Amino acid sequence: MPSLNLMELLARNSLRIVHVENYDAFAQIIESSLKDAGFEQPIVRCNDGVLALHYFSMIEPQLAPHVILLDLHMPNMNGMEVLHWLRHEHSEQDVAVYLLTSSDDAADRRQAASEGVTEYILKSPFFDKLIQKLDDLIAETNRQRVGQGDRRYDAAADASQDALAGLPLGSALPEMIMAKALPRRMPK
Repeated sequence: MPSLNLMELLARNSLRIVHVENYDAFAQIIESSLKDAGFEQPIVRCNDGVLALHYFSMIEPQLAPHVILLDLHMPNMNGMEVLHWLRHEHSEQDVAVYLLTSSDDAADRRQAASEGVTEYILKSPFFDKLIQKLDDLIAETNRQRVGQGDRRYDAAADASQDALAGLPLGSALPEMIMAKALPRRMPK
């Protein structure tokens, strides 16, 4: 019978992840997505590179992360500097480091590769595509509504006139309300 290696076997529920990211909203999306996908270990979050180096230098070797998700652009110390430190100074130099960035710059990619990044992953395509789709929806909805705009304006004006019809004659109130509530049309 073969003996079991005492090395830890990895699975989604045992993978230890550190996320170095200064943007809270993005970090929350990543954490939520990973939890939903079955990554059960708590994800350690460092808000910048300096805090990350402090964390990595203090962590017990048996609790060291298997994976580091590293933002490129951060205050105090950027992701390339953290990556360099990890590959040259950290006790666990073979840890997987995924650089998550919005930069598609070829120079950034080359530098990351020379520093030993595991993978260079763009954050933005998903968000850019989602934002573009939402902008398209807004534009299409507005085009449809503008096509119906004259009918809606006329109906709103008629309803406002009907509501103001009961006010006493000579009152300036109906004209003041109408001037503020409905935009003036330019003559055609």
